[in-house]
Amino acid sequence: MLSVAGEDEISTRWTSDEPIAHHSFASERGKLAVVSTAGDAYVVNLDSDTKPTQIALVGEQFVDVCFTRSDTVVVAANQRNQVEFFDADTGLPVWESVLIDSAVTCIAAATDGKLILVGSETGGWRIPMKWIDFTPNASEWLPDLAEAMVRTKVTDRGRYYEMTWSETESALVRAKAAAVNKLPDWAAAIP
Repeated sequence: MLSVAGEDEISTRWTSDEPIAHHSFASERGKLAVVSTAGDAYVVNLDSDTKPTQIALVGEQFVDVCFTRSDTVVVAANQRNQVEFFDADTGLPVWESVLIDSAVTCIAAATDGKLILVGSETGGWRIPMKWIDFTPNASEWLPDLAEAMVRTKVTDRGRYYEMTWSETESALVRAKAAAVNKLPDWAAAIP
């Protein structure tokens, strides 16, 4: 049985200035990755009560996109025969690109990120991926590092004061510890 939403339930939440050539939807995160007919790629955050936000992927001449790693990474293929990897929230590259020896026409990825499939004019490729998460969550260490660098502490009330050398040293130690605690995870991932 097919159920269709009534007209009053359908609304336009995002429009594109250019026709869409390819797209991928990350339903869990409410994101849409699109490639325009002009070769530009965007990630649109549709899961918002406000106007949808759109960020451009860094690059040009894209031909296809898909999500991977629980919809946190966008995999994009371009006309330069490269497969590229971008953070779905920022649009910035997160991994080195992979060069394919013929024109890439389509891509697909496992949701866990362990396998990328690439189609081209001459065949296809399986790209096994081993992701290394050794960068700790920035929210764990970035505030400490920023305050230590300028020797200024920001209180919960938004006020600031000059940090003592002891407070500065403690902030640096906390920032370093957050990064060092992730090193065993990184080392274990190396074959």
